[in-house]
Amino acid sequence: MVVAWMVPNANPASADLGAYFLGLGVAVRVTSAEQQVDAPQRQMRFFTLTARGGGVASRWWWARKRHERDAHSGHRQPGSGIRRALGAKRGVIRGQFLIEAVTLSLLGGLAGIAIGVAVPSASACPRAGPSPSAMALGFQVASTVGVFFGAYVASAAGARADFAETTMGDFIEAGRSSRSSSSTVFYRTTGGLYWKVFTDFAPRFTVNGATGRSSRETTFVLRLSKHRRPALATLSSNLFWWWYTVTSNLRDLNPIDWQLFPVPRTALDDTRMASLGARYIADLKRNSEMLVRHQKSTGRTETQSFEIAKSKPIIDEIDAALAPHYGLDDEELDFIINYDIKWRMSSQA
Repeated sequence: MVVAWMVPNANPASADLGAYFLGLGVAVRVTSAEQQVDAPQRQMRFFTLTARGGGVASRWWWARKRHERDAHSGHRQPGSGIRRALGAKRGVIRGQFLIEAVTLSLLGGLAGIAIGVAVPSASACPRAGPSPSAMALGFQVASTVGVFFGAYVASAAGARADFAETTMGDFIEAGRSSRSSSSTVFYRTTGGLYWKVFTDFAPRFTVNGATGRSSRETTFVLRLSKHRRPALATLSSNLFWWWYTVTSNLRDLNPIDWQLFPVPRTALDDTRMASLGARYIADLKRNSEMLVRHQKSTGRTETQSFEIAKSKPIIDEIDAALAPHYGLDDEELDFIINYDIKWRMSSQA
């Protein structure tokens, strides 16, 4: 049996009193009036520390998001805005913001608990640690703060309308393959490193001097010939490269990689995109050369190779022309144009 006994002041006499009752088989916990008053104050300090930990984490996250996205002008974090433009639903974006906010708040609450437990334990006169109820209450407040700030920013992030309800696959003739149609687009299924090659002509290829066709080359046919050059420009854009890097294996260019790429119909009907596509193809031809290889199985092969990095200024113009169709702002456009630029513009690209 344990009996709590309060004395006016903790002193050596109180220790003797505890020893006396212990000798009688009764465990007595002797506390002073000051200790009784101080106990709830310690719990409140711990609760405050836990709640502040979560609050600080939430306010830091919220300030960072506000810096990235001006709530009045509708600016958004580049990554989330681009995902929305390419078809990510409101719920996905809101969920992303809420998960970030709540996670940081919970981490802040855990940090508050750790500090509240560690500081008294490490002090010269350690006292009783915080009660479970104080821990739970502080943790709950930290989580609530995170949900509040996260819900506010998530609501603003998901407020814009959806874009790009159509994909590139909606504009092709499924199952049709032709190398001579005025709507045919040629591309390579592998290779290219940091660039993917789409053209309106079959790149030159010879085997031991005879005209041939690379095994890596394939085609698709658009329903409307007027869409060919805008489609070429769109698939050669930095925006498509970003999409490819986050949705593919970064090695092969499979049909699904470009067929599911969201493309607003207005982009393919844009005459400026057609003009940029023509300029881009002309620049590709101007910056191409025949790459010679000697292989044991096939002999001497020559493949038309393109230095696409030299066409980067035109590609950047293509992205600027695409931005209004996808609802991208200046910050998001800058992010897309400079995405992977260190690697794409290197001599090995």
